Amino acid sequence: YNKKFRIYDDRYINAYPLSFNYSFIPGTVLASVVYTVDLFCADPFWYNDTVASQTINLTSGDTAVDITNGIYKEAFTLNNVGTAFVYPVISVTAVSGSINQVIVRNITTGRNFTYSGTIASGKKLVIDCGNFTVKNDGTDDLTNWSGSFLWLNPGNNSMEVEGKVPADYLFEWSPRSF
Repeated sequence: YNKKFRIYDDRYINAYPLSFNYSFIPGTVLASVVYTVDLFCADPFWYNDTVASQTINLTSGDTAVDITNGIYKEAFTLNNVGTAFVYPVISVTAVSGSINQVIVRNITTGRNFTYSGTIASGKKLVIDCGNFTVKNDGTDDLTNWSGSFLWLNPGNNSMEVEGKVPADYLFEWSPRSF
């Protein structure tokens, strides 16, 4: 099983043991051993324990795209403090009333996706870009999703959200390093 392997107190790497060998040290009456542990790290990144997050509140005060249908957009920056790219988890909450259009763009990487299903009032759409899942109120809903799963490059990423309002967009990620 993959487990969090720690050398430092603020980050970990996902690893699992391949082998464990030991031998007793002569003259210690079986009280001391020399051992080796071989670990395999299929995901070769160090993950910060502190999860980074940023919330964007899309409202009718943002840039209008289609006033008749209540479509607005907002540009912002996400800062990935790690030294490696990372896949975020994006949660979109319909604040009051249902919403049926969500577009998220990472201008820095040129990647974007569109969700055209209906998110009921007070419910959440969760897009986990690392696990390639799209869930509307806990139910798989990849059918209403199109585009690319996003990642954040190290440093600042120019982002944009567009859709029905009002909606809250929560971006969460664990910065990772080589």
